[in-house]
Amino acid sequence: MSSMNANYISGKSILIVEDEIDLLEIFEENLVSEGCLVQKAKNGKEAIKLAEENKFDFILSDIRMPELDGTDFLKYLTTNFKSIPKFIFLSGQSNFTDDELRSMGASDILHKPFNLNQLIEVIKKHV
Repeated sequence: MSSMNANYISGKSILIVEDEIDLLEIFEENLVSEGCLVQKAKNGKEAIKLAEENKFDFILSDIRMPELDGTDFLKYLTTNFKSIPKFIFLSGQSNFTDDELRSMGASDILHKPFNLNQLIEVIKKHV
């Protein structure tokens, strides 16, 4: 018996925005192993450049980052793009509630620490 939804995130284009390089590499490695097309940025400033040059299905973004944080990155997207990809915050610490982050345009919030299965499940929920 074949499972029709065995890997329905395969082929999805994902931008990961995370200033902790170890986490960035782990997320990338695991999403690539799921068949995702991954690009990465270390802060919101790098992420804006990638978002302007590429079309993504999902953006996974930390909130607190140097140069441009995740909430400012999301505000930039919602102000400058007609439609934005599904935007999932990967939050360690935040000055915002989940409801405030959703009202800014976030599709979901995943609180650190989380395991990689949780990350995959949150993405699948929004496919």
